[in-house]
Amino acid sequence: MLFSEHPEVAREVMAAAERRDRAGYVSKGNAVVQIKELTLCLNAAWLRRQAGHKARAEPDTLGQTRINLGVAFDRWLPAAEVGQERLELLLPAGIASGRLDLRIEGDPAEVKTTWAYPEKKGEEVELKPQYVEQLAGYLLADGWKKQGWLLILHAARPVFRAFRVGFGDNELAAFYEELARRADLVTGPTMPGMAEHYDWEPRYCSETPCPCSGTGGKQFGFFSGEQFHGLH
Repeated sequence: MLFSEHPEVAREVMAAAERRDRAGYVSKGNAVVQIKELTLCLNAAWLRRQAGHKARAEPDTLGQTRINLGVAFDRWLPAAEVGQERLELLLPAGIASGRLDLRIEGDPAEVKTTWAYPEKKGEEVELKPQYVEQLAGYLLADGWKKQGWLLILHAARPVFRAFRVGFGDNELAAFYEELARRADLVTGPTMPGMAEHYDWEPRYCSETPCPCSGTGGKQFGFFSGEQFHGLH
């Protein structure tokens, strides 16, 4: 996996978001799962599909970021330019979909907002594994493209950073199989299991009670941390 930071792209997104091109998309049908759901706790995703479960409104992270940072962020990422393109990935369990934040030079770009401070150790840059996985899922849904962008807004500073992320054919093929496995679990008849969440997720779980409380969990995502630390 290739990974590099591009400050000039972050500046371009902030200064000229209105110049981005958007591609139309014709929906293939109803999605059975969201791509983002397959990058986090599968047990919570499974519970949301059960009869009688009260749906929880998803937070508008981009909207909240505008509130936090004021009109400047509106200039960087105008509402009309964000989240209007739907991507769909056909899995054995059905369609997994996601709303693409934007495109840069024609390639998918995912915007993430975090209150964590940007951490650097020498040339290393730490990204949350679910960010990388969500982008990889969007690349698969966009015709198995090999490269895309992660735009990370560290709201506490604020610092806005752009990272180019690339995957090999074998990595994408293997991750497709992993997404298919996860979608089968989420849409299956029984709860996926206690190994299907990150060890930190019970502290922030929106489900009451948390299905994973008091259990262990995974520490790494599908793409291990070493693969996207400091590759320039």
